[in-house]
Amino acid sequence: VESYSDQHLLVCKIDFVSIDVDYYSSSMSSLEVLSMKPNNYLPLVSIYLDDIQDDFHNSICGVLGASIDFSKKNEMRIIEKNNFLRTKRIFKNAPWIDHMFYAHILDHPVRNKLTSSREKIIFENPHI
Repeated sequence: VESYSDQHLLVCKIDFVSIDVDYYSSSMSSLEVLSMKPNNYLPLVSIYLDDIQDDFHNSICGVLGASIDFSKKNEMRIIEKNNFLRTKRIFKNAPWIDHMFYAHILDHPVRNKLTSSREKIIFENPHI
């Protein structure tokens, strides 16, 4: 993956990942695609996690468990549910919406630039 990323991802950044491998171990292996250099991604990567709706899937097994464990092991790559996608869609009841997550690339240069260049501003409230 590293040689491919160095050669091809200079122009094209990863902004979407789909995980459809059913099991925890294969999901953990698949999520390694999020372990490359931060410049290989957009600051926010959309992720589709396929197998999270079955009755026996939960937060400690399968792809959902893998995404939680991946986030714990990679503090600069946090995977969280996209909680507000439904409000932006015309067809709000589409089942796939519940499968959408984000990978926050916290060490991405854009995020670092935004946080380091902000200065603290304190607004005075004359009514207090």
